[in-house]
Amino acid sequence: MLLVDTDPGLDDAHALAMACARQTVVGVTTVAGNVDLPIATENACRLLGVLAPEVPVFRGAAAPLGGERLRATHIHGEDGLLGATIPDGAQVSPADEPAAVAIARLAREHRGKLTVVALGPLTNIALALRLDPDLAGNLASIVVMGGAIRAEGNASPVGEFNVTADPVAADIVLGEMAAVTLVAWETTRTAPFTPEEWAVMAKSGTPGARVLAALDDARVRARPDSVERPRSTADPIAMAVALDPACVRRSARHAVLVGTAPGLAAGLTAVDWTGSRPDRPDVHIPLELDRDRVHELLTL
Repeated sequence: MLLVDTDPGLDDAHALAMACARQTVVGVTTVAGNVDLPIATENACRLLGVLAPEVPVFRGAAAPLGGERLRATHIHGEDGLLGATIPDGAQVSPADEPAAVAIARLAREHRGKLTVVALGPLTNIALALRLDPDLAGNLASIVVMGGAIRAEGNASPVGEFNVTADPVAADIVLGEMAAVTLVAWETTRTAPFTPEEWAVMAKSGTPGARVLAALDDARVRARPDSVERPRSTADPIAMAVALDPACVRRSARHAVLVGTAPGLAAGLTAVDWTGSRPDRPDVHIPLELDRDRVHELLTL
C-alpha cells in the first residue's frame, strides 16, 4: 500500500504509472519541486485521470522550509512534462485537505501497512512529522529518491536536486525518522538502459504504457540527440525499490546528515560511514541494484 509524494516531472510521471499499475495507492500528495505547486498538482491530476481516477490528490507545500526555491524546468519544461500530450482521462480535482495533514491521517488509518514514496523535496513529509511525531512509527517504511551519497551532485557540485531544494526538510526526515530507504542519485545512475530496452517499456497499450509513450515522444521531440544513448531515470528506480525491495542487491545502513546552511555545502548528504553519529537513525542506502528486475518493474 503506497502514498506517493511527488512534483511531476517526467520521471515522476513514469514512477506514478508504475505505482498505480502494481500497488494499491491510497493517495498522491504534491509538492513544489521540478515545477511550481499549481503545475505539479495539475500534472498529478491529469496523470491520475488516466492511471487511477479514484486516487485522491492532496496539495502540499509551495515553498521549502529552508533554502532557495529551486526548479528544474530546464529538464522538464515549463509545464513539467515537456509538452507531452497526455491521453484523455477522467476529470480529477485535488481534495481540500492539505498534503501534510493527509499524510499523517493516512499513516494512522493504515498503521504499519503504508509505504510513503517521496519523489520530490521532503517538505510535506517534514511537515507531517511535525503535525504527528508518531508518523514514523505509523508507517511501514518511507522510500526517498534523494541525496548524493558520494557528493556527486546534480543541482550543485555536492547536492542532489530534491535534497538541495529543501535541505531543512531533508535533515528533519533523515535525522528523525526510522525505516527510511534513501535511493541516492549515484545509485540511480548505476542502472542505465539501452534505447532498445527502453523502447519495450511502453509497448503493452495499458494506461501506464500510453502515458509513458506520450512522455517519450515529448522527450524525443525536445532532445532528439539523446535517443541513441543509454538512459537511466531516478524516480522510477526509487519506485522499483519501493515496489520490490528485493531488487536491492547490496546496501549499507548509516546515519545521514544534511548541510542546511547557505553556501557550497547546502544540500550535501553526508553519510556517516564511520558510525560517529549514533544520535541519528540509520538510513538504508541501496548501493547495487538487480538491473533486470528493475527493468521489469519499469516496464508498463
